[in-house]
Amino acid sequence: MGFRPISTEEKMAVLFKVIREGKIEPVAKSCGVSKPSVYTWLQRFQETAREALEPHKRGPKFKRSPEDKEIAKLKEKVAKLENSLEEKDKRIKEFEEKLKPPKKKEKLPKCPYCGFEGVYKNGSYKRRPKKFFDRLKKDEEKEERVREYLCPWCGKCFHLEKKGTSSILT
Repeated sequence: MGFRPISTEEKMAVLFKVIREGKIEPVAKSCGVSKPSVYTWLQRFQETAREALEPHKRGPKFKRSPEDKEIAKLKEKVAKLENSLEEKDKRIKEFEEKLKPPKKKEKLPKCPYCGFEGVYKNGSYKRRPKKFFDRLKKDEEKEERVREYLCPWCGKCFHLEKKGTSSILT
């Protein structure tokens, strides 16, 4: 046997025969190829097949057009700008909250009967002002809202008059 160059197609045909029949020696004799050459080809074939079929190996990468790259860059810029806008909106809201004047707590009055300071708000009601008919003629307020308070200490209800004095409800 002399050395002769063998094409890739011939090598593939020999390997497929070996895979089909399962024995290397008779296929090598029938094709006129040495046994060590067939063993080498089979080993290389198995290595590349195993490498190609490994799960972590990804398929072929598709080439992106320059337009696709520009679109991807623009999308990244848009995402960055949206994130910065959201952050700035949050900061603006924080500053607005800081600039708002603090809410004044309504100072609750003392109970006029026992002097207890921990009274509760007990709703409100509408009442007609004094001299109702005179005020109707002048088109002033028809009714006024009055806040009612409850003292948990003595159990009495009261409301404050405009001048700061209180009157008994119960």
